[in-house]
Amino acid sequence: MLRELRSRVEQLSYRVGITPTMGWLLFINLAVFIAGRLIGGFSTMLGLPPRWLFNLLAVPAWLPQLILEPWTLVTYMFYHVDFTHIFWNLMWFWAFARLFLMRRTSRQLRNLYILGGLAGGLLYILAYNLFPYFAGVLPAARALGASAAVMAITIAAAYDDPDREVYLYGLLAVRVKWIALAAVAIDVMSVTGSNAGGSIAHIGGAIIGFLYIHMLRRGTDLGAWLNHLLDWGKARPQRQGQRPRFRRYRGNQQHASSSGDSTRQQGTGGQYRRYTPPQDGPGASADRATSQAEKEAEEREIQRIIEKLKQGGYPALTSEEKEKLFRK
Repeated sequence: MLRELRSRVEQLSYRVGITPTMGWLLFINLAVFIAGRLIGGFSTMLGLPPRWLFNLLAVPAWLPQLILEPWTLVTYMFYHVDFTHIFWNLMWFWAFARLFLMRRTSRQLRNLYILGGLAGGLLYILAYNLFPYFAGVLPAARALGASAAVMAITIAAAYDDPDREVYLYGLLAVRVKWIALAAVAIDVMSVTGSNAGGSIAHIGGAIIGFLYIHMLRRGTDLGAWLNHLLDWGKARPQRQGQRPRFRRYRGNQQHASSSGDSTRQQGTGGQYRRYTPPQDGPGASADRATSQAEKEAEEREIQRIIEKLKQGGYPALTSEEKEKLFRK
C-alpha cells in the first residue's frame, strides 16, 4: 500500500512539473490538514475536547510542556488549521521551492524545509521564554504551520540567485532579493503584533535559509546529518575502514558472514578448510574505471540539462530530461 501511494505521488508530481520531494511535502501538508479537519469535526460531534488535536500537533512555547511533547517540534511544521493559512504557505512554497531547485537538489530542499521548521520553532520557544513581554501568554502559547520552513526556502533561493526576476501576478517583474528582503522586514516589524510567534518563527527560518546557502558555498552541508537519518534504510556504499563482509561456503550454499578474519569452506569429507576471498585484480580495476567513467558521463549530462534549464526554462526540458534531473 505504501509503495503504491509513493508511486502515485511521484507520478502526479512529474505530471504537474515538480519533483517528487516537492510533491511529498505538499502531500503531507494537505493530508494532515484534511485529516485534522475531519477528526476535528467528528470530535465535536462526539463531545470530545475541541483542542485536543491542536495540543497534540502544535508546538508549545512553555518549556515544561515542550519536555512532555518533544515531537511537536516536528509535527507543527506540517499542521494547519485555517484554509487561508495553508493556502498561502503552500503557494509560497510552490513558487520558491521551484526557484531553489534550479540550483540545488531535491534532498537539499527536503533538508532545508526541516531545518527551517526546527530553527523557527526553537527561536519562537527561546523568545517567548526570554522576553518578559510574552510572560502573560507563555503557558498557553503554541505555534503551527509551515511558514518558518517556507521562509527558509525563500531566503535560500533569493540568496542563491538574488537577481532572478519573477512576475508578481503575471504583470510586474521583481527580483527575488527584494521580495525576500520585504518579507523579512515585515516580520521584524511584527514581532510584537497579533501574530508575534509566527513572525519570530519566520525570522528563525530566514536565518537558517541564509546560513544554509552560505555554508554550502564553503563546502559544508548543514543538512548532511538529515541525509544519514532519513536515508538510513537505503543502500549505501561501504564506509572506509569498515570490516568487509566475507562469505561462508557450505556445499553449494553460500552464506554471508561479517565475523572473523576469514571463512571456511566445507570439503568432500565433511571437513572445513579456510577460504580466502579473492583479491583485487585487473578485472576489478577495469570495473572501477568503467564505473567512474559512467559517473562522469552522468554528471556531464546533468550539467547539460541544468544549462538548458537556465536558458529555456522548465518547459524546454523533455520528459526524459526532467526525470534525470529530478532523480539526481
